[in-house]
Formats: sequence, C-alpha cells, structure tokens
Amino acid sequence: MGKRPLGVTVVAMLTLLSALVIGFLQLVLLAVLSVGGPGPTSGYSPSPIILLYLSPTILFVFALVVSIGQFRGGRKKFWYTSIVLWIIETVSFAWFYAATGYWSIAFVPIQGNAWYQFLGVASVLLVPSPFFYTTGCLIYFQTARVKHYFNFEVSSLAS
Repeated sequence: MGKRPLGVTVVAMLTLLSALVIGFLQLVLLAVLSVGGPGPTSGYSPSPIILLYLSPTILFVFALVVSIGQFRGGRKKFWYTSIVLWIIETVSFAWFYAATGYWSIAFVPIQGNAWYQFLGVASVLLVPSPFFYTTGCLIYFQTARVKHYFNFEVSSLAS
C-alpha cells in the first residue's frame, strides 16, 4: 500500500468537509420544513418528492463512508466509490442549479452599494466551486501514485 500521498489526505479531508456541509444543510432543510407543523394525515400518499428530501441524507452518508475509505486506502473499492461519489455530486449540483434556476440569477450584475456588489462577485466565484472540486478530484485520482496507493497495478509510478 505504501505511504498515503498528501493529495489523497487533502481530498479525504475535503470529502469529509463536504459530507458535513451536506449533513448540516439537510438538518437546516428539515428544520425549515418542520416549521409549518405536521402535514395532512388523512389521504396522504408518499410522492416522488420525498426522494428530493432524502437524497441529501443518502449523499451525506455516502460521502462520509467514502472519506473514511480514502483515509484508510489500500483497497480498490474505496477508489471506485470515490469516483462514483464525485460523479453523483457533479450531477446533483448541476441538477440543483438547473432546477432552481440559480445559473440564471447568479451571474446577473448586482446594482447597489459595495456590499451587494461584493456578494454578486462572491456568488460568481462560489457557484462553480463544486464542479472544480469534483473535476479536480476525478483527474487527480487517475494519477499513478494514487492508483498505487489504492492497490492498482500501474506500469510506472510518477515520483
């Protein structure tokens, strides 16, 4: 297995941080949804929208397991689950931005005082950050050193 590369440690910590952020946002979502009181009890039938509320929880648990696996390393299944997680995160963020219309309002020039202009610039910089994170991780995990750490047979190791 060898010594864990520094990049894998950084990626594992970022994956753990993203899992905790997703878990926190899920708790906030549940708190906001519970403010209105209980839903209708008669004639209630579960709808597919429940997956919308459960998907962050599933993603949270999956990202938590993947980050622990990245710290442990040494097995191919942790490498594969990391790749699957980043593909799912990329698709889910793209779906969220498209479904909420966030792409159309994030890049609109903000008028007003300096604080609002700063928030407009910050949103332009922060909106694509999940895509940079997932794409960077996907590219980094294709390197020979990382594959060697996860027990893949590689023809030559890059030093």
